[in-house]
Formats: sequence, structure tokens, C-alpha cells
Amino acid sequence: MLDQAHIHQIIVADEIGMASLFPTLKHKLTAEEVEFVSLVYCIQSTNYHFQPEIEILQKHFPHRLVVFFQSSTCSNKHYPLREVLEAIINSNTSKVVDVLLSATPELCFEAETELHFLGIQNISFQEQYFLNQ
Repeated sequence: MLDQAHIHQIIVADEIGMASLFPTLKHKLTAEEVEFVSLVYCIQSTNYHFQPEIEILQKHFPHRLVVFFQSSTCSNKHYPLREVLEAIINSNTSKVVDVLLSATPELCFEAETELHFLGIQNISFQEQYFLNQ
């Protein structure tokens, strides 16, 4: 049985996904079994609506939370995920890696494809409580 006290939680979210995910993020940061959280926050512009809250969480949990702000590289909503996900996975020191995706179907598909390419299979999807208007 794997030691559940050493989970590296990787989260990939976009703006709408962050709205649904934020309570889960706070819970993961305080959960005893989660050792470390890597958040990849993807958005099309440079206006990260949850940036103040995330910066506060980074100050509260400086050794448990690292955030990668990823802005879109072009108008078709493509995010350069492979590089950042590869860096996160290559620098992982935890025994277990769990991934949670909370984003549009397109971004979830892209992230899931990249994670499978990188050998990560344990992927969960956050239910979306808000819709993009």
C-alpha cells in the first residue's frame, strides 16, 4: 500500500475552472495527506481574476504551493502546457502524483493528452459549477 502522506497534487485550471476549484484548492493545501500542490493557472489574457487570492495562499503556504501563471500563446486558446507539466513532473519528489483538471473541455483534453504522454495516468476532473457566459 502506498504511503498516502506524500501526495503531490498537480492542478490545471483556467478562469472558469478556478471558480469551481478554489474551495478544493484550499482544502488540498490543508489536507495532511497532500505534501505539495503545483497549480498551473491558464488564461487567455493577463488578467488573472483569482491572482490576489492565490498570492495570499502562496504567502500562507510558501513550502506547499507553487503557481505557474500560463497565458495563452495565440488566439486559438492553445496553452504551452507540455513544458510546464514536464518541469513539474521531472522535479517531483513525492511518492504519489495526483492530477486534478478544472477547465474547458478543450483545455482538459490538451492537459490530459500531455499528461498521458508524460506517463501520468491518475487524472481526475473537477465538476464545473459555473459556465462561461
